[in-house]
Amino acid sequence: MSKYRICCLQVCAGILLSGVFSLAPKASFAQDEGMTFEHAQTRTAHARRQMESMRRELKDAEEREESALREVNELKQRYERAQQEAQSATQARQSAEEKFAQAREQWSEESARLKRIHENRNNPTSDR
Repeated sequence: MSKYRICCLQVCAGILLSGVFSLAPKASFAQDEGMTFEHAQTRTAHARRQMESMRRELKDAEEREESALREVNELKQRYERAQQEAQSATQARQSAEEKFAQAREQWSEESARLKRIHENRNNPTSDR
């Protein structure tokens, strides 16, 4: 994600700087009056090439952004699924713990009953 942000910042900075540099010469109309048609045509062609280059950079940046956002959405969905699975596993563990506690209690009762029966069997007169 940080690589994506750095890349976006680089693209945005490049677009901003190229925009500033391309606007600076246009601000001085006094210089444009002495310019020849051919020179103006060359500058216009250069500005168009620069605009097309910036359009391609913008398109690339938009594609990278869309890709990163898709990845974020996929990761969020995976996280939510994993969280639901973890909750299900926790509930299953708690249920198993309850069943184990019940089984242990039942075993304890049965064990105590067996012990009493065994003792009564060995000492039949002590109970009566």
